[in-house]
Amino acid sequence: MKTDLFFVAFEVLVLIIVAVSIIAQGGAEGNTLSVFTPQHSPTGWGGVLFGMIFAMMTFMGFESAGTVAEETSNPRKNIPRAIWGSVIGIGIFYIFMTYAMSIGYGPSKGAEFAAATIPMEDLADRYAGPGMRWAVDIAGILSAFAVSLALNNATVRVIFAMGRDGVLPKFLGQIDPKFAAPKNSIHLVALCTIVLALVIGILFGPYPNGYGLLGSFGTLPILLLYVIASISLYRFMKKHDPLHFNWWHHAIMPGIGGLFMLLPIYGTVFPLPPWPYNLILLLVVLYIATGVIWGFRLRMKGGDMLDRLQKIMDHAGD
Repeated sequence: MKTDLFFVAFEVLVLIIVAVSIIAQGGAEGNTLSVFTPQHSPTGWGGVLFGMIFAMMTFMGFESAGTVAEETSNPRKNIPRAIWGSVIGIGIFYIFMTYAMSIGYGPSKGAEFAAATIPMEDLADRYAGPGMRWAVDIAGILSAFAVSLALNNATVRVIFAMGRDGVLPKFLGQIDPKFAAPKNSIHLVALCTIVLALVIGILFGPYPNGYGLLGSFGTLPILLLYVIASISLYRFMKKHDPLHFNWWHHAIMPGIGGLFMLLPIYGTVFPLPPWPYNLILLLVVLYIATGVIWGFRLRMKGGDMLDRLQKIMDHAGD
């Protein structure tokens, strides 16, 4: 985590320097808020909604702070702080960087912006000098490593916890006595990652197709999970903690959030995207169906797993 924070801090510093340089020089056509006008999208709102799937792909992950709740002091207080800080802080940063990059190319140069392989590298060279171009390249490499490391940590923790609690095979919940780490979960995640990256990369190329396909497949189920979580909060509070139920906090706000998450889902399905992105929709349906079947299997299996999970949630703040 300390390594992640160091790399991310370096990346943010480099990007802010480039963004400030662009804004200070007025970009290609002057500072203007017209870059946020949906009419600049070639397909109007349909293009905006479809693009939201990639925006959410780069934004999701803020909830992964919850994976370290068991190792956090006063998690009921500190985990929400971490999540809110991530959502607000990164949200502001993304808007700031999007504005800077958009005016860097100019409102009338959207096609040039879209065609750029590494737009920030081009903008850094144009507005901040060749030295910052190299800095952007280094920051991009370190950022990719930091993101991969963070996602790996979160995924391993979840798989380990599911193995420990009997949702997945027990061997995934075992701790290596020498390194005090869930080595079986680490090995599984590493193996799946390597195989998936190689197969997709060989079949469709690493970037942009491979990146876009993996991103779409990974993002759609999480967006659906956000919607389900928003709905589930209402039912959970009504059933298990009715005395603390609040319509604004547990029904209205989650409902608004769930509706917003439906927008990129709608933009991905309507109109039906071309090949190979239409294949992703089928794979996502199969993936969700597999999860539903597995969930019913666990429910039929019975045992004390659900009781143990409820006790974990009840005593999370102890």
